[in-house]
Amino acid sequence: MIAHFNKTGSLAAFVLLSLLAHLLGGLMMSWFGPFALRAPIPLLPAITVALQADTPAPAAPPVAKPAPAAEPAATEEQPPPVRPEPPPRQDNQPAAMAKVPAEPPAATESPAVAADKQAAVPPEPPIPVPVHSTVPGWPPAVLKQGPVRSGAEFVPVAREKLTYRIVLLGMPVGTAVMEATNSNGEVRITTKITSNEFTSTFYPVNDFVDTRLIKGNYLLTRIRQHEGNFVGDTGFTLMLRERNAFWVDRLNKRYANHQLPRGDVMDMISGFYYLRSQPLAVGKPVLLQLFDSNEYAPTTVEVLRREHLRLPGFREVDTLVVHPLLKTAGFFRRTGDMLVWLTDDDKKVPVKLETQVPLGSVTAELVAAETDPLPPAHQP
Repeated sequence: MIAHFNKTGSLAAFVLLSLLAHLLGGLMMSWFGPFALRAPIPLLPAITVALQADTPAPAAPPVAKPAPAAEPAATEEQPPPVRPEPPPRQDNQPAAMAKVPAEPPAATESPAVAADKQAAVPPEPPIPVPVHSTVPGWPPAVLKQGPVRSGAEFVPVAREKLTYRIVLLGMPVGTAVMEATNSNGEVRITTKITSNEFTSTFYPVNDFVDTRLIKGNYLLTRIRQHEGNFVGDTGFTLMLRERNAFWVDRLNKRYANHQLPRGDVMDMISGFYYLRSQPLAVGKPVLLQLFDSNEYAPTTVEVLRREHLRLPGFREVDTLVVHPLLKTAGFFRRTGDMLVWLTDDDKKVPVKLETQVPLGSVTAELVAAETDPLPPAHQP
């Protein structure tokens, strides 16, 4: 009974929905008219774009001449433009590549306009060139374009090596070697002081100084010291033309810049070699412009006397005794004055040196010397 009632209710609902759908369709046809579902759809007119048509670029109007007046437009219809034939295909150019029209030449200015523009631009100021009128031997107000210093001022030979025996309280304690080279004006001077095996057990010494003159305008010096418990590693660069010094302490990470008053400043080693090239006379002091221990230190060297000296190996030589009035510590830790014996000739070889160190009085005596002269083309 219940199943029959459910089937009857479903059929009635289906008939009712069908009647409602037909009724709704009749109302829409009465409002909008019948739908032509099989009628053909009208197509829109085609739009064609001529991509290969050559469009000439508009010509730029000339600068000097006014633009000509435009001609009146023609009233009759003009025939369509004739399309030019494409250029012949080349081997290295694809056929589809279009030829780009050449740009019109740039307009040239008249000479009067160019002259006015050039006059409006101010000229650049000249680069100042330093005048080194304070350098000894140079004439005043001379512009020095080349190197400030020459290698022959310091080392007039190709190579020189001097070996010294160091004596402390009458007992040998170490050696010192000074070697200088001059290669086409590039100078390098090295000084090495080392203690012997016995002295190194209680007071080791290992000092090394390297000085270079580069292009006659730069002096580079590095000083590495190990004396007892003291260790140091300093250096500086003297820029002679710029009159500037840059100093560095590599171990303590310290740096400093100094303005130099002159362009002939030297370090202590190069200053010592420069002294050997100067004429020396007893009673006539020589002034050296030195930079040492992070400061500019002009140093006077007194020429005290002449002395006949006996050297190791039963050698005898006439010498000049000089006394540099040093204001700084130098490249080794001395505690007193210094005396230097130079041969009384044109070479002025240092054959003996005396000074004071923390352990007492120390003497360095020349035991060997080697010299190679400069080639004739490079001799001063």
